[in-house]
Amino acid sequence: MGGLRSYFDRVAAKSLSQVEADSQVSNQHEFNGAGPLVALFGTSEPRKEIQAQHIDMEHLGADPKFITLTWYDARVRHPTRSEWRMYYPRELAASLHPGGVLVLASRGELTYCFTAGAGTLGAFHLHRLFGLGSLDTRFHAFGVDELDSSVLAAAEQLIMASLGIVTDQQKPLEEHFFDTFGLVFPTGEVLSRFVRENTFGVDAVADPDEALVAWMRVEYDLFSAMEAVVESDAMDAALDLDAKLKIAMRVFQRRKSRAGKAMEYHLRALFDANEVTYSANPITEGREEPDFIFPSIDAYRDESFDPALLTMLGSKQTLRDRWRQVLQEAARVPRKHLVTIDQDISANQAKEIDSAGIQLVLPRDLHSGYADEISETFWSISELVAHTKTCQAAAGSAAGQLF
Repeated sequence: MGGLRSYFDRVAAKSLSQVEADSQVSNQHEFNGAGPLVALFGTSEPRKEIQAQHIDMEHLGADPKFITLTWYDARVRHPTRSEWRMYYPRELAASLHPGGVLVLASRGELTYCFTAGAGTLGAFHLHRLFGLGSLDTRFHAFGVDELDSSVLAAAEQLIMASLGIVTDQQKPLEEHFFDTFGLVFPTGEVLSRFVRENTFGVDAVADPDEALVAWMRVEYDLFSAMEAVVESDAMDAALDLDAKLKIAMRVFQRRKSRAGKAMEYHLRALFDANEVTYSANPITEGREEPDFIFPSIDAYRDESFDPALLTMLGSKQTLRDRWRQVLQEAARVPRKHLVTIDQDISANQAKEIDSAGIQLVLPRDLHSGYADEISETFWSISELVAHTKTCQAAAGSAAGQLF
């Protein structure tokens, strides 16, 4: 797998200076048109507007945004001299930070702009993905032969998904999806398996957090693509308001039912990859049905099994008030675990959930969206996996592998 080696034509990157990235110092919103930028954008026109897809490495889960860059010769009237500059808009300036990384890349007529703050995980991925090495405040050109060919991490997979490619086929992921399923929604389990098989570079053992985020995002994108095609045709064919409302309700119900199961399917794959034993959707007291019991429902039902080695896990995409449901599940487990990708948890809600005896689990990259006093109470997916494996090993040693 060649990473981006065969994808981009030209790449230019730099470390951002304070003058370029700090609005308190300068409001110029311009980069000097050094040689690498000239190679990217040419000099055939004295001024041109360039539509670029901006990928903010600090917010990979956000919808793709497009910005307009202005490439122009500031000395166009001078008979012998040129002075090329690139003007960038205010919406890009908000993502620029002193010492951060800026990467401009082209593929044919398409332009992409990547940004990341200094010392962030996003900056690490940009350096790794493009093989940038040491950068200073000058633009440096990187030929295609210098692009990193190592296996891509899940965060980088999100970039590739937003670019619309699958390395195995070198064609848009959506195209591969429709080639496989036509215009018929696959079952949730089949779709989730397809996503995992076509999300390249994900290592569920080395980084379960990134794997779950990548799988969920790619599945959402594919599901939305199918929905846009199928339901728009159905809506156009609907003859009256009642028919259109029925279609809208069907869409809503499908999204609601599929979202939660998708995360559950991906969690199962994570646990399988990490050789964690579990029972999915077992029956406990009062006919309650938690999403997961570790190490097994048989161990849970064995009164002699140490409850300290039992783990109960619920999964919900969003919390709202539904987190209280898990309190009724698995009475033998004193402290429950609940995994979510909700990005709108208030400080009061986090405190209430913790006090109620529930350990919240969020993918690691989502922790940064919260204040420290909130995020410090969260577990990552990796911590959850490590906890279940530790309990599993302890139970196996104590009970002679009874499960």
